[in-house]
Amino acid sequence: PGSDFLSNEDIRAFCEDGRKKARKRAVERALDAERLEGRLRNSPDTSGSMGGARARARRVTRHLRRVAQAEKLIAKS
Repeated sequence: PGSDFLSNEDIRAFCEDGRKKARKRAVERALDAERLEGRLRNSPDTSGSMGGARARARRVTRHLRRVAQAEKLIAKS
């Protein structure tokens, strides 16, 4: 959809396109977060601690999960 917005249909098409793309991005971000967390959990932190690795994995992927949740909300609106 273009950015002319000459009619209600143009606006509706623009919003639908944004929602459709947001659904796809939400799924991709959620899967990316799972993969990244799995990888980081199996990589020891700088001190060699696996407990620290799990904490780091949760801390790092929290942001990506929030992005996925925001994309999901965009797709629903």
